[in-house]
Amino acid sequence: MPLTGNAGLTGILDGDGDLIPDPADIDVTGGVDSDGDGVDDLFDVSLAGASYKGDHDDVWMGTVRAQGQPFRGRYIAPNTTMTVNGTDYPTLDLTALPATAVIESPIAEVVWWTALHDDSDFVNVDEFDADSITVYRRALLIRPDGGLVLPTFLTFRDAAAYLATNDICARVVFFNDGGTDLYSVVANEVKELANRQNRFCHIANPNAFDATWGSPRRLLNRGDFFPSFVGATTSGLWGLRSADYLVDTAGTYSLVYNGNDILLTDVAAFDLKVYSPNASVGIAGGVTIEPHDIGYGATLSPAPVYSALGGYVDLGHAGGGWFSGYSTPLSQLTYQYRIDKGAAAFRNGLVETVYDTWTPLYESDGLNQDGDNTGGTTPVAIIDEGTNGINDAGGGTAAPDDDGERETRPPYPFPVRGIKATIRLVEKNTKQIHQSSVIHSYVPE
Repeated sequence: MPLTGNAGLTGILDGDGDLIPDPADIDVTGGVDSDGDGVDDLFDVSLAGASYKGDHDDVWMGTVRAQGQPFRGRYIAPNTTMTVNGTDYPTLDLTALPATAVIESPIAEVVWWTALHDDSDFVNVDEFDADSITVYRRALLIRPDGGLVLPTFLTFRDAAAYLATNDICARVVFFNDGGTDLYSVVANEVKELANRQNRFCHIANPNAFDATWGSPRRLLNRGDFFPSFVGATTSGLWGLRSADYLVDTAGTYSLVYNGNDILLTDVAAFDLKVYSPNASVGIAGGVTIEPHDIGYGATLSPAPVYSALGGYVDLGHAGGGWFSGYSTPLSQLTYQYRIDKGAAAFRNGLVETVYDTWTPLYESDGLNQDGDNTGGTTPVAIIDEGTNGINDAGGGTAAPDDDGERETRPPYPFPVRGIKATIRLVEKNTKQIHQSSVIHSYVPE
């Protein structure tokens, strides 16, 4: 059961619907490319009826309360301490074979996402069998009792690797103790997940803050969901996949992916839609046409009559309504071009739209999200003008801290009342397809 409002979060990323092609698939040698866009018709979701794939790159994350049995997960407790400038910090000595325990919690941060596993050849007639889309899920336990002792490390790499090997909802906090950089793994409470940078898959090295990450922190690019688990990097994006430590006799470790987060394979669609009470719905010849349907807004015979309101829609859909169009730029989450797709992402101007339950924290965080200043020869940044008690210029009214002075806004300023998840599976041997949908209401009963 999802927790929302003051009790939790819901975040949805509506992908551009096309995990293909990877760079090696631009050449359609051996296939058919009827519209000349460099994508084989079998995988071209822009061609109506040609592809068996649907929208298959959405992401859902949120806080969930278990109904019945609690969530269970893995926890590796610190097994030693390190002393830094007279202070003892719990840490992990992998040469001493730390014990793994199973912990429980009624609440978890749960994330569902997808990834393409490509055979890295050119698109060809065998691509149907060779490539696969997989749905992943991680449930990261939230311990309201704070009863877990978590380690501190000397490198971000070690702290992030700990997140990958444990099923704990946590963040990495950087601090300096007398000239020594330290990275502590800190457990999250539910309320702390309102800040996006504390969530799963929003983690970057806190000691190498890059302004391009912004605040609110963006979801990592999909290519970063699968970083290399080998090698030491200062800002490598770890802690995403479920992994095990692999330790040699010298105590040096690497991470080995264990597959515990795989939920479904041979997936053709993983599509998330939200309920919009004012989305325009058409009726033509007794058939309902919703914003996601082929032919919506087009010239049809008989001509559709758009007289009904309400339906499940993709974020950023056409046709008007709460969730139509791109989200506000003040959210800093509007144009999330996917780095992993390279030039292919810009070929059609592909973007990903985001829904987030948001937090007022960004209005008092000491950061200048909207980049404004006082102007003149010696401009001074205007920071957190929506909460500074002053009637700053551009606010729109004579009152201090009015709505027009906000530095950030939620990407869509409307509540999600319901969500519809659709999963389509392919049986590779028989080429049969099975699709199921489930609807969940967020309206309290």
